[in-house]
Amino acid sequence: MSIIAHLDKTKLYPEDLAYFSRGLENLNAPFLLSGHIKGKVNHFNFSPMDIEMGSSKISGRLEMDGLPSIKETFINARLSPSVVSMDDLGLFIPDAVHHRISPLNQIQLKGNFTGFVNDFVANGDLITNFGEIQSDINYKISENNISQSSYSGKLILTDFYLGRFLNDTINFQKVTLNGRINGRGFTKEAANFTLVGDIASVGLKGYNYSNIHSNARFANQFFQGDLAIDDPYLQFSMKGSIDLRPGKDLINVVARLDTALLHELKLSKEEVFLQSNIDINSRGLTLDSIIGSALLKNSVIRFRDETVRLDSIRLISANENGDRSLNLRSSMLDLSLRGDFYYSTLFHDLKRLVDEFVLNLRNDPVAVEEYYRDKPKTEQAYKATIKARVHDVNSLLQVLEKMLPSR
Repeated sequence: MSIIAHLDKTKLYPEDLAYFSRGLENLNAPFLLSGHIKGKVNHFNFSPMDIEMGSSKISGRLEMDGLPSIKETFINARLSPSVVSMDDLGLFIPDAVHHRISPLNQIQLKGNFTGFVNDFVANGDLITNFGEIQSDINYKISENNISQSSYSGKLILTDFYLGRFLNDTINFQKVTLNGRINGRGFTKEAANFTLVGDIASVGLKGYNYSNIHSNARFANQFFQGDLAIDDPYLQFSMKGSIDLRPGKDLINVVARLDTALLHELKLSKEEVFLQSNIDINSRGLTLDSIIGSALLKNSVIRFRDETVRLDSIRLISANENGDRSLNLRSSMLDLSLRGDFYYSTLFHDLKRLVDEFVLNLRNDPVAVEEYYRDKPKTEQAYKATIKARVHDVNSLLQVLEKMLPSR
């Protein structure tokens, strides 16, 4: 049977719609339809189209082919400015998808929807309570496992409050970006995607980084690819991978750090400036678990109004059955450490040793007496063989003088 209908605020009740498509009987309110419908139940055109459902108001034109099974129906919708409530969409999309997008609450949109409810292309402009979205993306929705749902296409976000969307406002704030995205997963834990494009700004841990170019893969605690940042307080470019997932803790990075003002980036309470060429290949995240190598060239450190310049520093750390070794090579000195120590303990003791060395060089009897009187005792025993060859003793003493606090 073919249908030709001219509608003007026509009210359709859920129990009547259920004769044509399963599941619609669960709707809480009737539809109000205005426009022209032509065709059959299994294939019709609705143009012009105005639909009111709950708090949603949708305008434009619509073609549907495949009813009564909504999952097998091909949908071609061209929407003029409309308002859609996520609550009203609950009956038309998989529960897992609805749960993920429900925080969007109500969106204003204009654009196109082409495909099936679980495999479609969305092309349009959306204004949400988190920010503005422009997309031309193909979504393939996995009903059984939302983390396996995939997406690919063009994405533009403008002042999108990523932290609120991910329920993590401490680590993430707003983001503005323009690029192509290809990946899967809609949660912070499951997301695994490649982003090629420009990030105009992104808020991370309280600082808004700007002017970022990405050609990289991102996942939870994982990064691989190229990244360049031209922020007023951070000029940085890198290529490689950082894998901080449990059991991995791998860092393989070649980078150029032109400028890093740690205080402005909210990464340090004191004013610290860093500059260096960096080449790191290591395993381990905590100080006592790190093994591998690091090469720093043409490094500049500005700390407490003093500047230290280092031509080259190479560090190699190894651990064979509890026998640790650390070798440092630099234009200032060479240093080797071997033993059954923990870095955290040894470095603490070395700092204390250097403090004592500088204290005695200053030859202040009162300060020396006070220091050794108040010096805490330790009962932790370990063995460490330290060998050092100083190439430039004057430069080393200048560094120690600059980097250590005065007494």
